[in-house]
Amino acid sequence: MLSNPLIKRPSNNIWVLVAQTSSFGIFLPLVGSVLFYLFFPDWRWPNEPFHSLIETLGGVIAISVAGLLLFLNNTKYVRKHHFWVGCGLISMGLLDIFHAGVPVGNTFVWFHSVATFLGGFFLGLIWLENKEWIPEDFKSAFFSIGGISILGASVFLVFPELEPAMLKNGTFTFSARALNILGGIGFLVASAWLAREVSLKREWEDYFLLIHCLLFGSAGILFELSELWDGPWWWWHFLRLLAYAAVFGFALKNYQEILAELKNFNEQLNIKIKERTNQLEEATLENELILQSAGEGIYGLDAEGHTTFTNQAAEKMLGYTLEEMRSQSQHTLIHHTHADGTPYPRHECPIFAAIEDGSVHRVSNEVFWRKDGTSFPVDYTSTPIVQNGEVTGAVVIFKDVAEQKKQEEKLRIAKDEAERANRAKSLFLANMSHEIRTPMNAVLGFSQVLLRKKHLDKETIDLVKTIDSSGKNLLSLINEILDISKIEAGKMELNLAAFDLNELIDNIDSLFELRCRQKKLKWVVKKSFSSSLVVHGDESKLRQVLVNLLGNAIKFTESGEVVFTVSVTEENNYRFDIIDTGSGIPAKAQLKIYDAFQQDEEGAKKGGTGLGLAISKKQLELMGSDLHLKSEINEGAHFYFTIELQPSSEEIKREDLKHHNILHLASGSNIKALVVDDIEENRRVLSILLSDVGIEVIEAVDGKEGVEKAIEHKPDIVFMDMRMPVMRGEEAGKQIQKHLGKDNVKIVVITASAFDKRRDYYLEMGFDEYIAKPFRSEQVFNCLNELLDVEFVYEMKNDDLELETVNNLDLSNLSIPGDLCKELIK
Repeated sequence: MLSNPLIKRPSNNIWVLVAQTSSFGIFLPLVGSVLFYLFFPDWRWPNEPFHSLIETLGGVIAISVAGLLLFLNNTKYVRKHHFWVGCGLISMGLLDIFHAGVPVGNTFVWFHSVATFLGGFFLGLIWLENKEWIPEDFKSAFFSIGGISILGASVFLVFPELEPAMLKNGTFTFSARALNILGGIGFLVASAWLAREVSLKREWEDYFLLIHCLLFGSAGILFELSELWDGPWWWWHFLRLLAYAAVFGFALKNYQEILAELKNFNEQLNIKIKERTNQLEEATLENELILQSAGEGIYGLDAEGHTTFTNQAAEKMLGYTLEEMRSQSQHTLIHHTHADGTPYPRHECPIFAAIEDGSVHRVSNEVFWRKDGTSFPVDYTSTPIVQNGEVTGAVVIFKDVAEQKKQEEKLRIAKDEAERANRAKSLFLANMSHEIRTPMNAVLGFSQVLLRKKHLDKETIDLVKTIDSSGKNLLSLINEILDISKIEAGKMELNLAAFDLNELIDNIDSLFELRCRQKKLKWVVKKSFSSSLVVHGDESKLRQVLVNLLGNAIKFTESGEVVFTVSVTEENNYRFDIIDTGSGIPAKAQLKIYDAFQQDEEGAKKGGTGLGLAISKKQLELMGSDLHLKSEINEGAHFYFTIELQPSSEEIKREDLKHHNILHLASGSNIKALVVDDIEENRRVLSILLSDVGIEVIEAVDGKEGVEKAIEHKPDIVFMDMRMPVMRGEEAGKQIQKHLGKDNVKIVVITASAFDKRRDYYLEMGFDEYIAKPFRSEQVFNCLNELLDVEFVYEMKNDDLELETVNNLDLSNLSIPGDLCKELIK
């Protein structure tokens, strides 16, 4: 048993302990017995009431101590050896009480002797304290032993003849002496175990039990030397009472330890309670501060929907105080009506749904009603309060979203304005493109018509070529502006197809070699491949990026070289490097170099729109790459990027170059074409181009006239502008197909619109082909060839003519030696 540190332990000196226990357990019994034999040998005191009092008192003490052990069972105060102590005390205490209650006689001695024997027997078993079969719970064993003791005593009270003889002629029989001596020996055996425990652990309870066992052991042995009512008889009764007092001391010491520990525990508990109370008060105060400081309105409801608490924000927004809202139905007070004035039934209210179904409800676009009768828009969350698995109410957190609604409305208006502005910009660009492309179509168209003429002198041809080249440059500037607009609108898309990367690099090589030669710059091209390399990607955008970067490199380099390198960095990844020896780009300018319409002073002098790099960067991003720059003043510039191009097995679509050299329709061909356009110059360009090759041309100035002339002349093919007065091209084309039959006439869309869906859009409408203005003559001839299977007569180039002439020579009739003939043919 663990003793309280406030209570002193028995002495640590083993000799002091031996002296103490010997005094009580050995010398005191012997001295008393010797004194009675020497000085009072004939003294007798037959006093049954006093005897009964002593025995009853001892029995009550024994049972009380056993009860204490049972009460403290499974606590730190009780160890396994206390099981045997309790069994002995119960049996001995009950039988001593029976012994005290019967008259002097055989049963009187029998109960006393059996009590001593059973007490010694159970206490002697204390040496078995560590056996596993000793129960953890003493209750069943204690009650069983107590019940058997009472039952046995009752049987002998009813059937005394079953008892062995305990008295004969006023003296104790052998049976009586044997039972008492055996019981005494059992107590002494227990004393040996307890003496060992006291010497090792110095526990008070073991000390008192040791004295108890020594006294009971001595009393049991002294029974042999006594007679009924004589001095030794009363002396060992006194020793038994003293032994019970020792057991009571054992119980009292435990009780003191328990009280001391309870006191200490209560003190610690009070300290913890005070700490927890302080923490709770601090937490409550903190929670109250948080609740009252929250910007959102917060209030609580009980299970019936009555308000239990609010915060300051809720009171301010609603206009009610807590006292005015307390115990009031929240729904009736602030949530009774929809924003449109219609009643809001409580069973439809999400706030009360949280109480009913135990789930969280988040609601927007509802209103709460103030005390003054006005409403305001709110977003709120209703969260159930759950205690012991039962919903006892809800907490509602809400916020006034009136200002948020105003801001949302402002944003909506701003967004609408931005969308209108964007639509206006797109419309402006489309109109600008149409208005510029339309005259450009005439400029470039007539230049192509003139270039097809055979009677022009060289000077005139050069002038026409200059017009054609300038027109193309102007068209390129327009396309750049449209490209940046498409990028800003997110409408730029990739046009993926198979192309020959090696051929693309060779074409660029040819283009820029001439430019470098004109500026007396060294032109260097390096590539890690030399044969055909068919890949899948957007050739047009890649070409545009390279043309922009290389064009800038040549434009800003006055001397030195421009190096163009293409290398394979890893599988299907190609790196493009453009390095020049120009003036370089200042660090400050590099920060804005990719912004649209940004040019430094030198760039402004060189000309251009300032869109090339902006477009190139966006196009590379669209292709999954990024444009990088390294540059220092007077050290030139180094642009580079890496792009993934997967290998392709698709067939490459190539332009049919034979349509560049058309003279006229083949003999026997009879084609009738209708040209519908509201711009006279555009009609005239196309009409001259078609007429020059022998095609009959009918013209119409708008869609309505186009339908009428199509019905009248039944053309084989119609070239239809889309944006015209009176009737647009889409409607005119559909009506022509309706009257003539879709299989009997081909309709080619020719438009200058910049943001149309182009080819796929018009093909989905049922038209046959699409050409964008300004167009090239070969595009028109290609349509005729593909849609009508028209055959043309082509101008023969000199090298073709010479080859054909040599190949067609018949040398068989000439008198030329055979070997020479073979050489000539070869």
